[in-house]
Amino acid sequence: GLTGEPSAVDALEPMPGDDDATVRLTAAEALWRFGQRDARDRLMEASLSGYTDDSVIGTLALGVHPDPSAFAMLQGKLTDDYAEVQLAAARALGQLGSAAGFGLAREAATSQEPRLRGMAAAAFGDLGAGRCSGCSVSTPAPA
Repeated sequence: GLTGEPSAVDALEPMPGDDDATVRLTAAEALWRFGQRDARDRLMEASLSGYTDDSVIGTLALGVHPDPSAFAMLQGKLTDDYAEVQLAAARALGQLGSAAGFGLAREAATSQEPRLRGMAAAAFGDLGAGRCSGCSVSTPAPA
C-alpha cells in the first residue's frame, strides 16, 4: 500500500475471504491503503464487531487512508464501551490529523493496564500526523 505498487492488489484480492479474521482484516487494511471502498466498509464492520480485538484492528486500520466517512466513525469510537477501542480511535484520528483523542491517551498513560499504557504511547506518537484534507479536525489544547 505505501509503495503504491498496484501488483500487490492481485496478491491481496483473495485474502479478505481467508478463514482467519486477522488475515482478513489485515488484507482489508492494505486494500484500504489503495483506497478501495469495499475494504473500508469491511473495516467499518469490524470496528462495530462485538469482538474487542476485531474492533481494535478495524478501528486502527481506518486511520491509514483519509476519508471523511471513516473520520466521522472514528470520532464516535472515542466514546466506545472499551478503552482499547477508544485508544485505537484516538491513534487512528491522530494519523488523520486530529488530536481529539489526546485526553484519552493522557488518561490511559497512567493506567494499571500495560496494554492501555502501550496503546496510549502509540496514540501519542500519531496524534496530529495530518493526512485527511476535507475532514473536520478538532485539536484541543493539551490538558
